[in-house]
Amino acid sequence: MGIIGYGALGKILAGAVLNNLKDAYILAGNYTRSPEKCREELESQKIHLYANLEKMLSDPRLDFVVEIAGVQAVIEYSKRILQSGKHLILTSGRG
Repeated sequence: MGIIGYGALGKILAGAVLNNLKDAYILAGNYTRSPEKCREELESQKIHLYANLEKMLSDPRLDFVVEIAGVQAVIEYSKRILQSGKHLILTSGRG
């Protein structure tokens, strides 16, 4: 799996996968629009930071992407994710 977003909820999700769900899921990496804010933390947890969305989507280890970055990320990325053949799990939506 890959995660888009590494704010408060993205950190919780990544931690849950790494600490509690590692037998069920492989966290291939994270993509965020603000890598400078979280690069050190991701590296310290040994979470790969994708340089861009295309790099993430070309990773053969990835079956699905979890969006946890907000509605704007859904608008910007969901079509490309689905067109790449990856499954998409959304945590954000319009009311």
